[in-house]
Amino acid sequence: MPRIRTVKPEMFSDEKLAPLAVIDRFVFVALISMADDTGRILDILKVIDAYVFPMTSDSSEQALETLHRLGIIERGLSSSGQRVIQIVNWLKHQRIDDRPPRPYIASELRARIYERDGYRCLTCGSIERLSLDHIIPFSHGGQDTEENLRTLCTPCNSRRGARCES
Repeated sequence: MPRIRTVKPEMFSDEKLAPLAVIDRFVFVALISMADDTGRILDILKVIDAYVFPMTSDSSEQALETLHRLGIIERGLSSSGQRVIQIVNWLKHQRIDDRPPRPYIASELRARIYERDGYRCLTCGSIERLSLDHIIPFSHGGQDTEENLRTLCTPCNSRRGARCES
């Protein structure tokens, strides 16, 4: 399944990629999009071509051979015997974030915090654009508890960021 990936600007001046034909570079970028989270793609030419060239009879066969010859991709067999392509240095260039999304703060808890704090920002006193703030930020291990939550307006909460208070 294709994914949203990033291409670093340095790719365009890379000593191996820059001198290649446009189609070779295009196929390489398509492989990045097709790759799983470990940088692998099934090496099935018809599947790759259907993704890269869905409306034409163009083929990525020559580009794949060029990318392999230059060591930009490796071609081989998986432990189950499937032909696979591995993008070389995948983890060096792609950051894979497998963290599950954070659950929302329960509406009952949210209501208790707002009521406790008088429906006002505890920093500036505003009654508009209220949000909940983690005293110990969630990214630092803070929990969704009454003791760790307080009411701030969005501007005050944004200024604070993910810093711990001293």
